[in-house]
Amino acid sequence: MIKQRYGGEGQHEPAFVWSAAHQIHSFQAGRRVKVQLAEPATLRWSADEWATYRESRTIDTTLDLHVAELPTQIMRPGAVMFWTIHYADRWEGRNFTLTCR
Repeated sequence: MIKQRYGGEGQHEPAFVWSAAHQIHSFQAGRRVKVQLAEPATLRWSADEWATYRESRTIDTTLDLHVAELPTQIMRPGAVMFWTIHYADRWEGRNFTLTCR
């Protein structure tokens, strides 16, 4: 019905949200994961156990939240993404993991 009415594909599945208060450890295959922080930062992430890494900067939502999306929708079940946070003046000091299920 929605597709017929609006001519699009309909709504996408909502993203999983990671925050300091809600630290998820896994997500469903094909779904996006957004990291929500209280201050600007760069996420450094790796899908190959840190053999290589990439970075994603947060975007200021103007709602006192800074959000970045990790490219989890390309991961297959069982795959693990490692990531950490670099703020303007410091590192988070630990790594996080997200497992695709």
